[in-house]
Amino acid sequence: MSSETDTLTGEAGAWLASLPAPVRVHCLVEHAPEIANQLAASWNNIPSTALLLEQLLVDGHARSLSPVIASDLLRLYEYHVRCRATDAPNTTWELPASGLQDLPPATACRIDRR
Repeated sequence: MSSETDTLTGEAGAWLASLPAPVRVHCLVEHAPEIANQLAASWNNIPSTALLLEQLLVDGHARSLSPVIASDLLRLYEYHVRCRATDAPNTTWELPASGLQDLPPATACRIDRR
């Protein structure tokens, strides 16, 4: 039986589609839709999103996250800091040459459940 917290919302699906391809967090959506739903709900509030991402990565939660989900969160956090902060570059060409466009998309989404 599925609950609201383990099902991706329509808002979260639209949020995922709006992210640049290298930043799309498919593993997070697949394995922790409740976190994706929280991020999608807060995405338009930049300080709130930063706080949520920091809590997920820095707090004790990070220890309980699988490596693939933590990797998705780190990639999303980097994107958030580089491109969405108030002092972020206004155009893509202002990003450093080693910026997000150089990141390969996540290819494997397998979680080891040992």
